[in-house]
Amino acid sequence: MWGRRLFLTGAWVMILCGVVHIGGHVGLSSGLPENETERQLLGLMRSYTIENVGRTMQELLNGFSLAFVFLPVTLGVLCLAIAKARDARLMRQAALVAGLGMAAQSAVGLTHWFWVPDSFLIPATLTFAAAWFLLPRERG
Repeated sequence: MWGRRLFLTGAWVMILCGVVHIGGHVGLSSGLPENETERQLLGLMRSYTIENVGRTMQELLNGFSLAFVFLPVTLGVLCLAIAKARDARLMRQAALVAGLGMAAQSAVGLTHWFWVPDSFLIPATLTFAAAWFLLPRERG
């Protein structure tokens, strides 16, 4: 019972992570530079095309940012679908995969990002880990 609830909680945390990230993506994409240094940096990011890539740094940043919207939402929806099947063994396996994936993302977040993504990734890691621990090993 608690294992399934925690699994569902992890799924909803991931969906919420993606929804909150889209707000941050839009906010940062439409932000105006506050000083000359930021104006220069944004100008280069938007205009300079990276050799052998054919994209600007801003296009790459926007692409990765949008991927971080869709990937957690997709994982969360997939986990909701798995939970709906009520197969505890399948939920346990999915909790392990999702928990390990979120642990890796948390490590990236702690070393390369700031506190907002971590405030979703770390709780998702912990809830999936707890779900894995509490869900039964056999079908049920």
